[in-house]
Amino acid sequence: MPLFHSPFLTRPHFLYWLIQSQVKALSYLIAERDIQMSFDLSRYQVWLPSAAAKIVIGNLIGNAMQHTFCGTIEIHQHQDLITIKNTESMDNLTAQIDTLGYGLGLKLVEQLCQQLN
Repeated sequence: MPLFHSPFLTRPHFLYWLIQSQVKALSYLIAERDIQMSFDLSRYQVWLPSAAAKIVIGNLIGNAMQHTFCGTIEIHQHQDLITIKNTESMDNLTAQIDTLGYGLGLKLVEQLCQQLN
């Protein structure tokens, strides 16, 4: 009998690979912008549901890309801790303020992370 495929079945993932694949998939968001990306990633494996991991990591990286017009995005990952920092150049601060969202995605990501530990 085949195993039912659920998006919440856990499997091993290397976080650095998930991060790199989401950056590549979302790179269209910064294609026309002057943004420097820096990475500090380590080889660390966790057991996570594939769909949930992609949603969380993709949302956080996508937010940084959408809300940086000219500046830097730094992504650090050490073991199971991921830190994403975007820094806008002072010249483009007005453009960033005009496009702020509502934070709903971040709230949903927070709830999903809590549910999945």
